[in-house]
Amino acid sequence: MSGKSVSAFAKVTAFFTALGSSLHRVFVNTSNRGFISSREFHKRKRAFAEAGGTDNVKFIAGHTVEDGLIHYAEETNADCIAASTHARKGLAHFFLGSISEDLANHSRLPAVSFKL
Repeated sequence: MSGKSVSAFAKVTAFFTALGSSLHRVFVNTSNRGFISSREFHKRKRAFAEAGGTDNVKFIAGHTVEDGLIHYAEETNADCIAASTHARKGLAHFFLGSISEDLANHSRLPAVSFKL
């Protein structure tokens, strides 16, 4: 969640609003991808809102981002999971992997990704 992700947020919001869907915005805190404190989350959430996003973001935890998103989607009886992506290729994709790809492979729900 950063100022760079505001354009992806706008695309996701427009896409799902046009479909008449409601959105649950979540930030997944993981120990292996830059664990942050609640205080840091609230600071980032304010900055995201000031950059044109929203401050309506739920703070959840998961072993991985995919695990957190899938668990939250199951808890809330979601119809779909949407995630922003960096669209990494080559060595970056090999070493860092792809959250969107993992969602598509492990979730029983449809997964939609939006490029940052």
